[in-house]
Amino acid sequence: MDIRDKSRKLIINFFSPGCEHCQYMAKQYVKNADKFKDINLLMVTISDSSEVVKFKNDYHLDSLPNLVLLKDSKFRFEKLFGTAMVPSFFIYKNNKLMKEIIGETKIENLLTEDAVTGNR
Repeated sequence: MDIRDKSRKLIINFFSPGCEHCQYMAKQYVKNADKFKDINLLMVTISDSSEVVKFKNDYHLDSLPNLVLLKDSKFRFEKLFGTAMVPSFFIYKNNKLMKEIIGETKIENLLTEDAVTGNR
């Protein structure tokens, strides 16, 4: 996966392994893998690396070749994106923010193309 590929939609998902909504979304990513096959998924967390590895294994995230897990060890996410609420979703296409969702959402909301920002 090349997250720099601007022709593909990119979903940045700020999460915490202990968050029930985040756990639900991880299950939905795997369950709906076919719907996400042309979308790059970048999941970012500030949680401990051992928790992230357990989360990845528990939810079989390795089965998604287009998903990358990142640990924000320098705590820059909030400064860059303006929130540290989990879950948060930032959806980009062609290097442009198309949609921002703060808080829980349905999987369908991540797949639509309409440009909606807000929910803060």
